[in-house]
Amino acid sequence: MFIGQRMDKLPVSLCLTTRRRLLLACGVLFASMTAAVAEPADEAAQWRVSGFGTLGLVYHDEDNFRFRRSIEQPDGVKNGTLGTGVDSSAGLQIDGQLNQDWSVMAQGVSRQRADGDWDPSLTWGFVKYAPNDDFVLRFGRLGMDLYLDGDSRHVGYTFTTVRPAPLIYGLIAFDTYDGAELSVRHDLGPGQSWLKVYGGRSRGDSALLSYYKLPRATTLGTTYEWSTHELMLSATLAQIHAREDDAFSSLASSLRSVGSTYGIAQASERADDIRGTSRIRFGGVAASWERGPYSLKGVVAWLDYQAFPDYHGWMSDYTAAYRIGKWKPFVSYSRSIIKAVDRPLALPSVAALAPLATRYQQVVGRLRDDEYTFGLGVRYELARNTALKFQLDHIKAKRSLMQLDDDGQQTRDSRANVFTVTLDYVF
Repeated sequence: MFIGQRMDKLPVSLCLTTRRRLLLACGVLFASMTAAVAEPADEAAQWRVSGFGTLGLVYHDEDNFRFRRSIEQPDGVKNGTLGTGVDSSAGLQIDGQLNQDWSVMAQGVSRQRADGDWDPSLTWGFVKYAPNDDFVLRFGRLGMDLYLDGDSRHVGYTFTTVRPAPLIYGLIAFDTYDGAELSVRHDLGPGQSWLKVYGGRSRGDSALLSYYKLPRATTLGTTYEWSTHELMLSATLAQIHAREDDAFSSLASSLRSVGSTYGIAQASERADDIRGTSRIRFGGVAASWERGPYSLKGVVAWLDYQAFPDYHGWMSDYTAAYRIGKWKPFVSYSRSIIKAVDRPLALPSVAALAPLATRYQQVVGRLRDDEYTFGLGVRYELARNTALKFQLDHIKAKRSLMQLDDDGQQTRDSRANVFTVTLDYVF
């Protein structure tokens, strides 16, 4: 079972009260921190406090189906329940320009985490050195440069849709690291280009079938981006490597014991296949075009996960939008296919081995995915720096990595229509 409180089992009124308390606490935190930096000791330094957040409501009526937006969330919204925890979040950012070359930034976000709680976490916290417009060095707590509309998926206001590329970014749980990033800019034709390289110690956790804390691992990546006034093209490649990952050491021991006790050579072979390391490779290309009221965006990505068993797959997401005054209707389509390398295991029909057989099937199938999401919605600029979004998603999954059934297992052969309303703001 998942660790932490299952928010969507609470009555709607209690969930809303919890959110109000969260927002009130964030408001008090924002006010106190604003006052603290309003009069900096160094008069040459310039400080700025900003914030962002999302208030979200999700509803669907599909039986045996729990909707979530990311594998970082331990639970989802069940049918007939008005869920408030899937999309809601609040964040604070403090920027300080120390002098012409040096600056600092810190960003904290409170959202539903993989362990079920809402404690704020540091998503960004770095020192930046930029002696000119063509060279930038940052070091500290940073995020992997994977996102088309900004540095983070947590600032909902920057995205046209309610959620950015759900079948791509919803499957990425370990997108922060402690390390350094170097960016170099140069002019190329009618546009400008940036080459970024970064690396450091990986951070993060997830909730696939249970809570999983990423062991000591390293992140390495690079991104190349070229843009003009209307067009942006980018390509990215990243890797997370855990050299000591013992997540399935107990399974290996059980298989080895069964192989010896029952004389099952295949069980011993599968135990030998479980190695104590894991490696995630992620790559993708993206394009964004905007002219007048028209805008188009597309991302195609691939995933290679070397653990037990190995997984290979690809994901894509496309969005088209048209602005009419304050209104911006849009359509979107996401597709994901992730397959596992076949690692069969035949165990005797013995009652004592049934739990091991079930556990083995859960492990070898935990990252398989074959689903699509078709979205239709509209964004309305309610006020300055405030957007109201309405979105309907039709989800069809032969097997879903992200969505769950009522037993907390990955859903299969399911269809669902998910209605979402969000209020996104920045200040």
